[in-house]
Amino acid sequence: MHKKKILLTAADKERLGKNVDMLMQQSAGKDSPRIQQLARMLETAELREPEAMPEDVVTMYSLVCLASTNNDSRQEYRLVYPSQSNAFENKISVLSGMGLALLGSRVGDEIVWEGPRGQRCYTLVAILEQGCRAPQHA
Repeated sequence: MHKKKILLTAADKERLGKNVDMLMQQSAGKDSPRIQQLARMLETAELREPEAMPEDVVTMYSLVCLASTNNDSRQEYRLVYPSQSNAFENKISVLSGMGLALLGSRVGDEIVWEGPRGQRCYTLVAILEQGCRAPQHA
């Protein structure tokens, strides 16, 4: 599912672009709908300096709180690059369905993606730490 134009920092766009380029060079990457979707998102992204990024926008390395639309459960996740993903630590790859749905989303948005067990739907309740404002991720 393609979203509206997203906001990104120049650093995020550059790093994500390098990931896309590397994966596109691999034969499997050319056929991946998720890689194609991320490439389209990068093409249309609006760039912002980290200090000018609205605080309610999910950037790379953001720690977010999601609430299930099916029940009252809440879960925290961190959006990371593919090589850093770790399901046991709730580190979600930007190339996963959930990661693509999160990137550029804003607090209050519905986050919808297709998972192995069908469509998943959550509400972005809060950004607990915005990646572009955290010194360790700048």
